[in-house]
Amino acid sequence: MRWTCPKCGKKINVSDERLIAIDGLIVCPNCGLQAQQPLPKSSRETTPRQHPMKSSQQTPQHSTAPRQEVPPQTKPRPKKKAKKKKKQSDGISSWGCLLRSVIITLVLFAAYVFFGLLLDAMQ
Repeated sequence: MRWTCPKCGKKINVSDERLIAIDGLIVCPNCGLQAQQPLPKSSRETTPRQHPMKSSQQTPQHSTAPRQEVPPQTKPRPKKKAKKKKKQSDGISSWGCLLRSVIITLVLFAAYVFFGLLLDAMQ
C-alpha cells in the first residue's frame, strides 16, 4: 500500500503485513503525524486481532535497519510582548511633586482673592 502524509506530502510504502503488525497506525517519519488506516479485508477475516507482545509463543522481532527518530511535536510559544519603557522622571520625588501642587494651588487661590477684591473695590 502506498500512503501519502496529508500534512507534509511524504509518500511511504507500507506492506499489508506491516500494516497489520502496527495495528493500522502509521507515523510519518518526516513530520511525525500519526494516522489510523483501515486494515486490509483479508487480515480482518482470517487472523484474530492480537497484540504481538501478548502472545507467549511469539518473540519480538528486531529489524537491522536503523530506526528513524521522530521529533516530538511542540506547540509554538507565544511571542513575548515588548515591555513599555517607563517615562524618565524629572528628578522630583513624590513629596516634591505634592509640595509643588500645593504651592501652585495657593498662588492661584491668592490671585482669585486679589482680583475679586480689586473688582469689588471698582464697583
